[in-house]
Amino acid sequence: MGLIDRLDYTHTPPNLLQRWMQALAVTPAGSALLSRILRPMDRLVNRVSKHHTSTTSLLAGLPILMVTTTGARTGNPRTVPLIGIPYRSGIALIASNFGKERTPGWAYNLSASNTAEVTHRTRTVRSVVRRASEAEADEIFETAEDFYAGWAVYRKRAGHRTIRVFVLHAADEFV
Repeated sequence: MGLIDRLDYTHTPPNLLQRWMQALAVTPAGSALLSRILRPMDRLVNRVSKHHTSTTSLLAGLPILMVTTTGARTGNPRTVPLIGIPYRSGIALIASNFGKERTPGWAYNLSASNTAEVTHRTRTVRSVVRRASEAEADEIFETAEDFYAGWAVYRKRAGHRTIRVFVLHAADEFV
């Protein structure tokens, strides 16, 4: 059984309000605002709802995973809410950072540790992480753009850098 099944990770099409919020998120002003407030809001709503939802899920209709890895410099556990893209039996993570100039810190942590705990709602699965090949990244971006149109905008906006893409699988699939 793959990571998607173990987490019961599903995506339903967004409603009208959620599509509007997604459209706002890809504008420069929307991206700037949301990149600052979504992460702490997602953590808070996730905790208050006892891990059943997040701000991003409610407002934009995008399911959020809580990904915990080890800090590359500190060695401390770091948990970040991320949108996961179903990819084969695993889940892909795209380090677009709203198309900003810099790669997000969580991408460095995943690269350094190659393992993560992934939580969706109340289910947590230990996973192995690897960087997607260039061909896989292109395939993942195609899938991701069907999932959320903003990825295409972020990819164009971040054209000055290569956006890192990671693939996660349940750790015991490789034992």
